[in-house]
Amino acid sequence: MADKYRNFEELSRSEAEGNFAVDTRIDGRRRDLVVIAPHGGKIEPGTDALAREIAGDDLAYYAFLGLKPANNRDLHITSARFDEPQALELATAARHVLTIHGAAGAERFVMVGGGNPNLVQRLRDRLQAGGFEVREPHGHLAGQAPENICNRCSEAGAQLELSHGLRELLREDEVANERFCRNVRSALLSD
Repeated sequence: MADKYRNFEELSRSEAEGNFAVDTRIDGRRRDLVVIAPHGGKIEPGTDALAREIAGDDLAYYAFLGLKPANNRDLHITSARFDEPQALELATAARHVLTIHGAAGAERFVMVGGGNPNLVQRLRDRLQAGGFEVREPHGHLAGQAPENICNRCSEAGAQLELSHGLRELLREDEVANERFCRNVRSALLSD
């Protein structure tokens, strides 16, 4: 499905105040590692909560939140064109960016992509060791484009595409959620 808006400027000119918001936690946190949910809120539900938990109290966090009563998919700007100014500022100043996305599917799996092969492999290894099914991303879900928000940092980054089924599990199972976030943080911090 094609995006309704080509970029953030177009979105912000067209959408009513209160239809979207930006949530950040950056003060006193490491900014060389940034965790971003570019499609949070009601766009790809659960992604902003996961990004916030992965960031914890020490890593910079950013989320673009869809807040409309309906049709939040209209607020989706694909990662290769995601240019909200605060997100770009954080990403371009960071060494690594990890983005959290939602994918379709009732099965419980995560696809790991991005432009940094070492970080991508560490994430795959840690998630598999944690008991999560890791699949190869395809097409734009591979996150290889240099203009993808996850790759706007100095050493390129990674993106996680979590199926609907896995996001539901993590929302309902606190132990699985903690294990998922711990494994992702471990991969981020072991560089």
